[in-house]
Amino acid sequence: MKKILVILLLPFIFSCEKDCIRELPSCVENWIDTVKKDATASAPAEVNEYRYQGKTVYLLTAECCDQYNKLYDSDCNYLCAPSGGIGGGGDGECPNFFQEAEFVRLVWKKD
Repeated sequence: MKKILVILLLPFIFSCEKDCIRELPSCVENWIDTVKKDATASAPAEVNEYRYQGKTVYLLTAECCDQYNKLYDSDCNYLCAPSGGIGGGGDGECPNFFQEAEFVRLVWKKD
């Protein structure tokens, strides 16, 4: 009986794995697509998801030097740049981001 139940539940488990993944905001998807298409860039780039001030946010880590690492909310609103830039400290608009934010997951990383 248990084997039959497991067999019947397997399709639901695997379909949920695919269907239950959160959709990324369009700005994050577009940024990932742009980075993937840029054949000249060889530096690492990644997207990390955080919880910050009660919201799901996405930190887009720039590929190269002296660029801001931009933070967007799930509605594609630019919030700040908590790091990056010439001095490495971002744009100064969210100086305590890394102390206050809770890391959720690595969304994407350039190979």
